[in-house]
Amino acid sequence: MFWQSVHDKLKGEFETIYLQAFIIDAIMVRTEDWLYEHNFKNDYDPRMKDGYRCRFNIGSDTYNWSINMWNKTVLHNPGVEISIDEIGMFDPNKPHSRPILRYLFGFPNLKESSAATLYVDDPVFKEYKEIIDKVFEEEKCIDELFKVRTNPGQPTQSTYVVDDFIHKFNMELSWMKSEKYVSERISFDDFIKMDIDDLNYNNTIYRLADRDPVKIAELFDHMKTVWMLGKQHRISNVYLNGLFYVENCDLQDVSECGYDTIDILCSNANDTKPYKVIEIYLKEGDTNESNPKN
Repeated sequence: MFWQSVHDKLKGEFETIYLQAFIIDAIMVRTEDWLYEHNFKNDYDPRMKDGYRCRFNIGSDTYNWSINMWNKTVLHNPGVEISIDEIGMFDPNKPHSRPILRYLFGFPNLKESSAATLYVDDPVFKEYKEIIDKVFEEEKCIDELFKVRTNPGQPTQSTYVVDDFIHKFNMELSWMKSEKYVSERISFDDFIKMDIDDLNYNNTIYRLADRDPVKIAELFDHMKTVWMLGKQHRISNVYLNGLFYVENCDLQDVSECGYDTIDILCSNANDTKPYKVIEIYLKEGDTNESNPKN
C-alpha cells in the first residue's frame, strides 16, 4: 500500500511536469511562428527567462507580449500568465497601455482553467487566441495518453508507471530524432495507393509528419483490410511516435527498445544497409520544398 501511494504521487508529479513543459514550449514556438508568419517587426528571443517580454509592431501600433511563470518548482501550485498589451505611452491620444489578451492558468487543474480573455474584436488577435486554445486542446489529448498502458501484461499499473512514463518520453524523442534522417516526402493519399510488394522489405521507415489520430486510424484500417499486415498490435507504438516499416508482411515499429532504435536502424550499426526515412504529410500543398532534406 505504501509503495503504491509513492508511485501514484510520482505519476502525478511526472504528468504535471510534462504538461507544464508541453504547454510553455508550444506557446513559445507558436508565438514565434505567429510573429514571423505575419512579418511583424519584433524583438522576440526564444531563450525565455522569468517574466519574459517581447515587443512587436503592427503598422504604427506597438504591442507587448509577455509570458510569466511562478512557483516553477512547487508542483502543487505553479502557474503561467500570458498577455498582450497595446503600448500607447508615446501617443497622447492613447492610454498608457491597453489590454488586448489575458490568459492565466495554474497547474495541475488545467481542465478547470477559464478560456483566454480577448478584449478586442480583431482577426489577428483572434487568431492568436485560437493558438492558445489549440494548445490546451492538445494538452487534453496528452492527458488522455497518460492513461494508456504501453507495457500490458505487467502485474500492476502503479508498480510500472515510471517505466511507462520513460517509455513515452523515449518514443516521443524517437519521433523528434527521426526528422534528421528524412530524405523524401510523400502525401498520405499517395502513400496508401502503394502496393504491399512496394512496401515489404524496401529498407524504408515511414514517418508521419502529423500524428493525427483520425489519419492513423484510417491508415490502420488500410493496413488490415488492404495490405493485410500481420503483427497489428504494434500500431499502439505507431500512435506514440508515428514511425513504422514493413517486413515479412508484418507491421514493424520503432520501439526505442534494445536494437530497434531509430539511430541504430538508420546507421551502419544495423545488420543491413541503413534504413532511409520517408515522411508522410497530410495536408495538400504541404510539400516542404524549402527544406527537402536531400
